[in-house]
Amino acid sequence: MTTSEKLPTRAELEGLVRGWIDDCVWRHEVRPATTGIEYFDQPEIERMGQDDARELDGLFRRLSDRFADREKAAIGRALRGDAAMDRYRPIVESAARNIGVSVDPATVAGRLFERTILRG
Repeated sequence: MTTSEKLPTRAELEGLVRGWIDDCVWRHEVRPATTGIEYFDQPEIERMGQDDARELDGLFRRLSDRFADREKAAIGRALRGDAAMDRYRPIVESAARNIGVSVDPATVAGRLFERTILRG
């Protein structure tokens, strides 16, 4: 509260992150609808070959099902402050680049963006 740093509003943060999530979900829905393969786009499928891409896609789906609950719990611990955010920083930074924001953890605004992206 004593800093002069301009903090984004909750609506600004959530709007940016929700827009990014919507884009990700849209790509996630388009791929299976167009190729039947969830985790790879058309150029990747062409490089790998249809059969190998389908097999690897199935493996990724299986692993996602197996580890999703564990990862959600770990993210929850990081958001509560029970674990370091460092493990997720590369993911958050990549998402921030896609959104077009800065997530400098040395600033309050950066930490707010970081937490909102991770929560999303």
